[in-house]
Amino acid sequence: MNRPRTNGFSLIELMIVVAIVTIMILLALPGFSTALQNSQTRAAADSLQNGLRFAQGEAIRLNRFTTFAISGNAGWQVNYVTASANDPLIAANVANPLQQQANTFGNVTVTASSAATAVVRFDPLGRVSGAATAAGPFNALNLGTTTYAVTNSLTGTRRLNVVVSQSGKVRMCDPDVPLASNPAGCS
Repeated sequence: MNRPRTNGFSLIELMIVVAIVTIMILLALPGFSTALQNSQTRAAADSLQNGLRFAQGEAIRLNRFTTFAISGNAGWQVNYVTASANDPLIAANVANPLQQQANTFGNVTVTASSAATAVVRFDPLGRVSGAATAAGPFNALNLGTTTYAVTNSLTGTRRLNVVVSQSGKVRMCDPDVPLASNPAGCS
């Protein structure tokens, strides 16, 4: 009498499948790690860009000056500005926080193009109106663009820039790609 063969897998077949899946996972892990780090860099740049746009929108909505300042590695804070008694066009150095984002992006760091542009002030029309220093109020116009470089400390990861023009336009770009060949590139 012949016994019918039962359906299923033998132990050897199961071990071969587990070994193949393990090898495939080990081959994909370095790429996944880089993708995760690039995702953190993109998230920090998105947060920075959203914070700048929020500061600009609040300046228009509140009809008063607002500031955007980076703090820590990838954290930022938006404040509205109280005019000083001596000159309403020059802001007093008083913090009135509207919104802030803590550094939650791991190895990501944000650096302003210069110490004078670490704080950006938006006027009630949404334009960049001047640069501030930690020592004093806004009194010098920032006649160029402000660039925040968003980088990851791990090698082989993507870099991004968040650029604020004098007119208040905020955009994110890739410094490793020329603007002439790709709209996502920096000039």
